[in-house]
Amino acid sequence: RYLTVNRRPMSAARPTLTEHELEKFRERRLKQLKQQQSARQRWLAQGHGRLRDIEEGQFLNEVTHTERVCAHFYHNDFNRCKILTSHLERIAAKYVECKFIQLNVEKTPFFVTKLKVRVLPTLCFFKDGKNTGRLVGFEELGNIDDFPTSALEEALENEGMIEYRPEAEEVRQEMHDESMRKRTIQSGTVQSGSLNNDDDDNDDDDLDWSM
Repeated sequence: RYLTVNRRPMSAARPTLTEHELEKFRERRLKQLKQQQSARQRWLAQGHGRLRDIEEGQFLNEVTHTERVCAHFYHNDFNRCKILTSHLERIAAKYVECKFIQLNVEKTPFFVTKLKVRVLPTLCFFKDGKNTGRLVGFEELGNIDDFPTSALEEALENEGMIEYRPEAEEVRQEMHDESMRKRTIQSGTVQSGSLNNDDDDNDDDDLDWSM
C-alpha cells in the first residue's frame, strides 16, 4: 500500500485580501494604536514611567487608583536595596503599564508593620489595590547581586505585573546561542559518524598509557 498526500495547488495556498478588507484591517490597526497611545498618556499622567519615592501618606492613593503597582520597601544603608532600585528604574521606564514606587522603611512604619515587611529589599505587588504577592530579597533572582535585569523582568511577568519584552540584544544573543547549539550538534553527529569508519585494530594507537 502507498500513502497518498493531498496537496493544495500553489495558487490556492492563501487567498488575497480585497481592497475593502485591507482598508478594514488598517482601520482596526489604527484604532488599536490610538488606544495604546491614549493608555500610555493616561499612565504617564498617573505617575507611571519612572520609579518614584513616595511618603507614607501617599501610599493608599497610589496603590488604589492604578491597576498594577510594584512597591519597593528599602533602607538607605542596604546595598541590595540600591541594586534593586537601579534595576527598577530601568524597568519602570520600559513598562509604563505598571506603576513603580518605593518607600523608605524608616519613614513608613505603619505599612511596614501592616504588610509584615521583615526582610529587605521587599517588592510588594498590588492589583486593583489588593496585595497579590511579593518578591523578598534576591532568592528568586539567583541569590546573587549581579543578576541581569531580565531576571527581574521575568519574575514580574510571572506575577502578572508586566508583559515581558526582551531587548533586541537579548533576542540576538538567544538566536546566536541557538545557532551555535545546532552547529555543535551537527558537528558532533558528523564526527561520531566518522569514528565508526575507523579500523578497530587501531583504536589504541594514539593513547598514552604511561602513568
